[in-house]
Amino acid sequence: GEGGQPLKLMFTAFDVIFLDGQDLTERPFLERRQIVQGLVGPLTGLPLPLPVELSDGELVPVRTDLMRLYNLFRAQGYEGGIAKQPRAPYELGRRSDSWTKLKPAITLDLAITGALHTTSAQGPGATFGSYLVSALSEGPSLQEVGRVAGLGAQDSARLIQSILDDGLLTGRRLERETSSGRKAGVELRPGIVASVRFEGVVRDEKGKLSLRDPKILRVRTGEKDLGELDTVKEIERLFQKQRFA
Repeated sequence: GEGGQPLKLMFTAFDVIFLDGQDLTERPFLERRQIVQGLVGPLTGLPLPLPVELSDGELVPVRTDLMRLYNLFRAQGYEGGIAKQPRAPYELGRRSDSWTKLKPAITLDLAITGALHTTSAQGPGATFGSYLVSALSEGPSLQEVGRVAGLGAQDSARLIQSILDDGLLTGRRLERETSSGRKAGVELRPGIVASVRFEGVVRDEKGKLSLRDPKILRVRTGEKDLGELDTVKEIERLFQKQRFA
């Protein structure tokens, strides 16, 4: 925890896809929700070593009710919410049109695919000063969309430790032009996801899209599923939207 405070962990149940040897993924979400509510509901509020809760949810008939709930979750400090079609199955291993992630349009989940060295008290290359972030493209593949300034000391140390522990260094060096000159760095295998806030999208003379003034809000390490990343198509949509705003 921050400032040496202990972490307060909680188990939150959102869905159930397998139970007592039975695959539940083909069942509609409303039925799965009833099952997980029957499993988890009696445990909430009990004095367990690890508190258990059932995720908040509500059946909404119209978009205005959906946005009311979204704004309520945001006001409570959450990043956003997930909207699910009530009768949709659970589609494993791929993006589903039956699920929609609701979050601020200027926040994207991107993979960290490179790290640029900086000069510190320990000398050049002693630590990383900025990171390269990439969105999901066709293939699937990853397309670099920006360079993000470094994190605070604690987050930076945790990120570097994850790079080493998870073996994310590819062994390939890279270089990028920055406002303070050309910086050297290292290429990273995808395995760290950053939630990135930015001011807009720009397109250079070669047609490449990139984020304007991006900043890392938080990072998730040990990520193996790239399907949760935001896509280049989404960034293109944001670029077109700001042009005609």
